[in-house]
Amino acid sequence: MNICRGKKSLHLAKALHVNLCNNGMDDREILGNSIVVMFIDCKGLDMAQQACNKLEYQEEPSWTALLQGYVEDKKFQHAFELYKRMVNLHVHPSKYTFLALLKACARIKSLERGYEIERDIRKWKLDDDLFLGNALVGMYAKCGSLEESRRVFDKIPIQGVVSWNALLTGYAEKGLSKESVECLGEMQMKGILPNPVTYLMCLKACGSSRDTENGLELHTKVTKLGLERHCLHGNMQLICMGNVAHM
Repeated sequence: MNICRGKKSLHLAKALHVNLCNNGMDDREILGNSIVVMFIDCKGLDMAQQACNKLEYQEEPSWTALLQGYVEDKKFQHAFELYKRMVNLHVHPSKYTFLALLKACARIKSLERGYEIERDIRKWKLDDDLFLGNALVGMYAKCGSLEESRRVFDKIPIQGVVSWNALLTGYAEKGLSKESVECLGEMQMKGILPNPVTYLMCLKACGSSRDTENGLELHTKVTKLGLERHCLHGNMQLICMGNVAHM
């Protein structure tokens, strides 16, 4: 199975599955759950669902892998319905389950779904998890609710650069250059070193709002730091400066 997953070969995965079925081993608990994960990794979502349905004992990793597969395939409603089934069958969701669900909420920009998932995260006592905290900040930001994004951000016990970047994503999406620059200054005052993504988000905000002053200042800072060689920054700077130039 590891070979199939490593090569991401659906052809090999199907062949292995047929062999296991012929030997009556496809519905065994450990192997069965591994089959589900294998098909997900090999982009065989329908076959993963079929394999999961045959299992007598469906473990959390199988459910979560299937849920992640639906999210990646943009079948968001399927993902939410699968989560509901999972909970109804008393399967304990993990942080990875919720990370996938939050990604789905962000992609469809559903605040209502986001509130529900945050409530369940608290219910399962996972609200202290740093990864989920960052994901919540980013989800609310991408859904356009900067107030909720900041609310969750302020509760994160250790606000690292990933947390700040998640918050900056919201400012960038709305083209709030002033708030982005203030956020950059705030994180630096607290001793958090910005990374390329930080500057990327700030430049994006300046480009969207055509903020010449802050945009040029950030461009100068990025150049001094040697980050202009980073192709991602170079491309975004061209976009931002192009927007400014066409005022």
